[in-house]
Amino acid sequence: MGAPASGGGPTSVTGHVWTTYGGWFADPKAWKRNTVGGFVALGALAMMTFNYSRAREKRPIYPAHAIPSQRWSGAFDANGPKAV
Repeated sequence: MGAPASGGGPTSVTGHVWTTYGGWFADPKAWKRNTVGGFVALGALAMMTFNYSRAREKRPIYPAHAIPSQRWSGAFDANGPKAV
């Protein structure tokens, strides 16, 4: 016996495999909705993490150059860091 044929014929492996996720070429019915839902959940988690970090940022020493978080952090004003 030689190696199995690889052309999709009657001896092909893809014709005899059963898996719980749908086989070799799975195409679930709601994949678009599930993908959008996953990205929405990921975005919500990212926003919650950003807000948590932003609210707790403290810089007792004014940075030598401008940094992006100075725009959204409540720890800075025009003259430097606010007293904590």
